[in-house]
Amino acid sequence: MLYDAMSYTKQVEEIAASHRKNKNVNSSDEFLSGFKKDDKLHPVITLVIFWSHTSLSEVLQYVKYSKNISILEEVINQNERFRHLDRKSAELINVVTNSNLKYDEGNEVVDMCKAINDLVENSKNEAREEMAKELISDGAYSFEKIAEISKLPMSRIQELSNEIKASA
Repeated sequence: MLYDAMSYTKQVEEIAASHRKNKNVNSSDEFLSGFKKDDKLHPVITLVIFWSHTSLSEVLQYVKYSKNISILEEVINQNERFRHLDRKSAELINVVTNSNLKYDEGNEVVDMCKAINDLVENSKNEAREEMAKELISDGAYSFEKIAEISKLPMSRIQELSNEIKASA
């Protein structure tokens, strides 16, 4: 609350100083206050976060390294507290970083090591599927060779091929 008041006071003082310097006040009221009728203050917003039963240090570490998956994996694997992170902290991480981590919502404790490993594995699978789709579309390789290159099961290669045919 004090910060808000100080911010507004600073804005008023800056505006008043500008008017005094430019000598552009029109009435005695404007001269005394240093503030003109059409002057505007920028709103000051104070965000208060109620932090209850969460692992602040781990949340901040995750947010800090969320753009670099290799460093993030290293940080998570080195910190034992990530193996027993409370669900509220995991939810906050998901919201703040848009990580789309998967975990059992019924549990109060989340193993972030497993969640991040699952996320990495899902990303790898998506990349493999995209590569397989390109190879299928090119038609230069047999399905067996595409399965070998992409490390996807033959059944998934068939499904991807059917999806491509259906969308064509």
